[in-house]
Amino acid sequence: MSSFADKLREHWPAVALPALVVVIAVLASRVVSTGSSQLVGAAATPFALPVAAGPGAAEGDRIALDDLRGHVVVLDFWASWCPPCRESIPVLNRLRDRNRDRRLAVIGVNVEPGMDRGTVAAAHRAFGAGFASVQDTPSSDVQHAYRVDSLPTLVLIGPDGVVRHVESGVPNETQLQERIDSIFE
Repeated sequence: MSSFADKLREHWPAVALPALVVVIAVLASRVVSTGSSQLVGAAATPFALPVAAGPGAAEGDRIALDDLRGHVVVLDFWASWCPPCRESIPVLNRLRDRNRDRRLAVIGVNVEPGMDRGTVAAAHRAFGAGFASVQDTPSSDVQHAYRVDSLPTLVLIGPDGVVRHVESGVPNETQLQERIDSIFE
């Protein structure tokens, strides 16, 4: 009769490979990519969309990026099925609160165009977001304009309307605050 150790040695690839995949997936979700984006230094692509969730949604408000000139803007691209997106929300809420006396705007951009607005609003509430979110649409295609290929992605736009920084993954709060401070200087 073979022992557990013998069976483990015999079948280790079948056990180790799935475990390795899980470990890599968890670590990858926590890695922030701040590689240089072609967007940095370019004018931010304007959009105007109705608020789908958060402050202004019930009133039928719209957010137009051009109306936020003079503000530092953080665009947070997110989806309801994205656990790292959920992890980003407390960081963004704290940054918004910490910079309340400055001209900082945090705007969520939900990238699920087929989802009804009620479901977007429910996910937004479940995530605990304290800022407004718009919903990308096929006609506006904000996700494509900002070359978002992973979630969450943050785009930091200066008061002059120029993209200053792009990163994917759960942001480091201290580093993001330092980037915001440098733009305000």
